[in-house]
Amino acid sequence: MDKLDIAVIIGYFILVAGIGITMGRTVRNTKDYFTGNRSVRWFMGGISNYMTMISTFIFIAYAGISYQDGLTALAVMWSSCFATILGTLFLARRWKRIPITTPTEFLEKRYNSGVRQTISWGGIVFRLLDNMVRLYAMGLFISAVSGFPLIQGILLTGTVVLVYTMIGGLWAVILTDVIQCVMIVLVSMILVPLVWMKAGGISGLYSAIPDHFCFTNGTKGSLGFLLVYYLMVLLKFNGNWAFIQRFYSTRSESESVKMGLFSALLFLILPVLFLFPAFAAPVIAPNLSNPETAYVAVCKILLPAGTMGLMLAAMFAATMSTLSAEYNVTSSVLTKDIYQRLFRKNAGDRELLITARIATFLIGILIMIGSIFIEKIGGAFEANKILTGLLGVPLVVPLIFGVLFKKPSSASAIASILTGISAGLFFWYTGWFSWEIGTLIQIVSTIAVLFLLGYLLPGTSDYRAKVVRFFEPIKRTISGGSGDVWEISCLKEDIPAAEEEMRSEEKTRILRTNAFIIAVFAGSLVFCSLLFFISGFFNIKDISGQLTAGAGGLCLLFAGIQIWRARKLYKEAK
Repeated sequence: MDKLDIAVIIGYFILVAGIGITMGRTVRNTKDYFTGNRSVRWFMGGISNYMTMISTFIFIAYAGISYQDGLTALAVMWSSCFATILGTLFLARRWKRIPITTPTEFLEKRYNSGVRQTISWGGIVFRLLDNMVRLYAMGLFISAVSGFPLIQGILLTGTVVLVYTMIGGLWAVILTDVIQCVMIVLVSMILVPLVWMKAGGISGLYSAIPDHFCFTNGTKGSLGFLLVYYLMVLLKFNGNWAFIQRFYSTRSESESVKMGLFSALLFLILPVLFLFPAFAAPVIAPNLSNPETAYVAVCKILLPAGTMGLMLAAMFAATMSTLSAEYNVTSSVLTKDIYQRLFRKNAGDRELLITARIATFLIGILIMIGSIFIEKIGGAFEANKILTGLLGVPLVVPLIFGVLFKKPSSASAIASILTGISAGLFFWYTGWFSWEIGTLIQIVSTIAVLFLLGYLLPGTSDYRAKVVRFFEPIKRTISGGSGDVWEISCLKEDIPAAEEEMRSEEKTRILRTNAFIIAVFAGSLVFCSLLFFISGFFNIKDISGQLTAGAGGLCLLFAGIQIWRARKLYKEAK
């Protein structure tokens, strides 16, 4: 890497660390730390939700599919859009109606403490393994670009994420997610025109790689693979703790729905922008020994010094967004569902906040250590696919269907988890069936056991009455209401749409906090625009430098809009 690239990356790291330290001022308790005081706006939550789900995985694993099979990568990636739409339509309002601070907190009221602890502990193990894959992908990207050893890239990225997440809580996660999304979109907008010109446009690409223009090219484009993969992602996404957290952290039910639909739109559009360079890579960088380095190879060929640093910073951004969200939500489960529930039931909020930060630190360290060994599983995509099948699906089935249906019972929930994990291990170890057939059998058997045993072993009459009480606030609305305010008798303060009933002091605090957050956002955008301007200045004679400077101008314009919004909120707070 050039010295200018290194300077840009260091500048970006200072920015995200500064955001975390600054946002730490807004954290007063665990509700602020884990839910952002349930005041997250839909567009910020939507961007954060999108960034949480992508990481550098898209630029490594999906780029490798795009390099080998072309548009098939989009067919695979759009599984995220499908999963988000269904999750929003059927689950968004339900998650908002349940008064929770962690995604697994409701399980004790819905099932029992055993189910809550099983899914909490199992989910933590899965989240650790899943995020090791993401950090590995980031380390691989850094190693391919800079020549640094894999372990150095892993430690560098993991440490920066750990600092700002541990200090700033959910608002630091969401704000950095939005900044990182701006960065990655702008840098992609610089790279795509360069790729287009180098590859000779669509006509040049079609003449060189005609097979790539088919959505069903290669083994991952087969109907069987896509059907099973879409089903697996549907379950994984809607049982993802960070995904659930975004829904219940919004201000109202209507905002939770807007957030989900906005995320789905991003999942539909942005992959086209992000994967185009890898799609064209066979023309620009043919005969790569490792297809997962396709995106890196194109960047090294087309991007000059400075702009390459911005691209690398954007890749950091993608993975840091995912990891920060996962660190925060996994810490919430460790703190509330395990530490407080099992060891310190009467722990005060200050003690829980300290525990949350310690838990975040330990999670980050474990993920950094484990990510070093992911390569031995077969690479990013294969590792993600295997881990999701073995642990991800069995653990989320009782969680998802538990808020949709009354029939599953505590006994059937535990049995379904054991069935899913056992089936996954058996098919993976024996290799009797293809991945598609084995995973489909595993998913069907897990769901079947959940409902069949729920019917055969419904539990005691007291348990069934408890389940009925659990579902009452989910299904009951205030008569004549707008649909945004729902009757949740167990926690009335958890109805952010009824702002007219809130104390004026609380309203003022929320307005000032939101104004402060937007002001920090605006300042961060100004800093990002400077990085673009500096990088563009050194290459201003080239088209790449001009595009980079133009991206800086767009970033500055957006910052001006946010400054206007912050001033408006400050005036309203007075």
